[in-house]
Amino acid sequence: MRKHIMKYMACLVMLLLTFAACSPDSDASDPGSTTNKTYTLHFNLSPVSGSSASSRAETYTAGSPNTWEDGSREENMKSWTVVFVKSDRTVAKVVKQPSVAEGKDKEDDVTVTGLEAGTYSVYSFANISDAELGTITEGSPSPDFDSKSFAVNGNDMDIKAKGIPMSNKQEVTIGSDGKPNITDLYVVRMLSKITLKFRNMTGGDITVNKVSISDITSNPATGTKNIKLLPKTFVSSANVAQMPNLAENAASGEFTHTISRGLTVANNTTDYDTDNSRSVSFYVNESQAGKAYPYFVVTLETNVGLQRYFMYTEWYQIARNDHHVLKLALSDYKLRLKVEDFSAIGMYPSLKDDGKQLNLTFHYPGEEFHIIPSVTKYSDPTGAEVSFTDLKWTKLSEPVTDAETKAFSTIPKIVTGENRIEAETLGELGKKIGPIVYQLSVKVDDGTTTAPTLVYRVAISQDLTWYSARRHNGAFWICKQ
Repeated sequence: MRKHIMKYMACLVMLLLTFAACSPDSDASDPGSTTNKTYTLHFNLSPVSGSSASSRAETYTAGSPNTWEDGSREENMKSWTVVFVKSDRTVAKVVKQPSVAEGKDKEDDVTVTGLEAGTYSVYSFANISDAELGTITEGSPSPDFDSKSFAVNGNDMDIKAKGIPMSNKQEVTIGSDGKPNITDLYVVRMLSKITLKFRNMTGGDITVNKVSISDITSNPATGTKNIKLLPKTFVSSANVAQMPNLAENAASGEFTHTISRGLTVANNTTDYDTDNSRSVSFYVNESQAGKAYPYFVVTLETNVGLQRYFMYTEWYQIARNDHHVLKLALSDYKLRLKVEDFSAIGMYPSLKDDGKQLNLTFHYPGEEFHIIPSVTKYSDPTGAEVSFTDLKWTKLSEPVTDAETKAFSTIPKIVTGENRIEAETLGELGKKIGPIVYQLSVKVDDGTTTAPTLVYRVAISQDLTWYSARRHNGAFWICKQ
C-alpha cells in the first residue's frame, strides 16, 4: 500500500511540474476568469545561421550565400536585449542579458515573467548597447524600432570587443492557456562576411596584399546612420535570405581590405584551399551595386605590382547576415584591348581606362571603330601574344530603351570569323547617349582544362553637344588589365 501511495505522489509531482512551465503568476479575482492572469514564459534566442548553404564557382553564380554555422564565438551573441511590445505600442516587458555565459553564444535562454495573454511585437537585439537602442521603459511607449536607422561600422569591423550587432522582429501570441505560438526567437547579423579562396596557376608564388570591392556601403561618419536597425525581412526560422535595408542617402564607394603581412598563394595550387591556408575573410556593410558598376567588382593587388580583376555579373547585392565565399583563380594571363578609330580628322573619341572598365566617348556621328582583344602573360617580358578562343560580347545595360539603336548605325558586334568587335556611331547633333555597358570575354587557349576565362567591361557613350579636337597618339590606344 505504501508503495502505491509513493507512486501516486510521484505522478502528482510530475503533473504539477508540467503545468508549472507556463502557469499563471497571479490569478484573477474571479476563479473562472482568465482576465489579468500573467504567465512565465521561456524562449530560445539564437543568431540566424544564414541563407541555405551553396558552393561558389570561379565566377559568382546567383543563389544563396554560405551559412555562418561554423562561426566563431566573436561572430555570435555576447549580450542581448528582448523587448515585448503590446498592440498599443506600450512596452510590456524588457529582458536583458549583459554578458552571455560560455557556451550560450549560439543559443541562450530567455525567461519572461508577468506576461498576459495576447499578441506582442517582440524585438530582439544582440551586441547593441542601451544607449544605441534608446530609452526603453516598461509601461511607457516603445521607441520606434521599425523606422529607426543605425550606424554600423561593418567594413573591417573588429568584432572581438563588442561583437556583431544583431536585430529582428517577430510576432508572439500567448493563448489563454499561457502557451505561446512560438518559442524560438532569432537575431540577424547586421553586416556581411566575405571569404576569398585562392588557387594559383601563374607559374610563380603570388602574395595578395590588398582586396578591393566596388560599391560597398561606407562606414558612417560621426553622427550619421547607414543602415536600418531591423532587417528588411523579419526572420521566423533558422534560414531566411535578406535584402539590403540601407538608410536613406547611405554613402558608398570602393572598399579596400589590407591583408596583414600579405597572403602568399603558392604556385600550382589547383584546388580552392581545402585546408584554409589560402583564404582570407573580412566583414563589410550590407551593400547594393549600381552606383559605380552594375555589379560588384573585386580587385586584387599583389606583391609584383599587378592587379587582377574579377567581375561577377550576377552579384549585385550584399545583404546583412550573408556570408559570401568567392573562389578566385590567379592566372598568368592578362587581357589587352586595342581600340582602332576611323574618325574625321580632329574628331577623335575620348578614352579613359580605370583598369576595370574601358570608357569610350564619341563626339562625331559616322565614326567607325574596332575593339581588338589580345592575351599576354605577366611573366613574359616580351609581351608575346597567347592564342584564345570563345570571344564573347554581351550587352549588360543601357540607360534607356533602344539606346543602342539610337547611338549606332552599326551596333557593336563580333565580326564573323575574326576576333574583333566592329561598330559605327550614329546619333543626333546636340544629344548625349549612354553609357551603354558591354562585357567582353575570351577563353585562354593554353591546352589545359583549367584555362581561365578573362573578362573586361566596355562602356560606350556619345556626346554630340560639341565638337573638339583631341590629342591622339596614333591610330589606336592600348588598354591593359
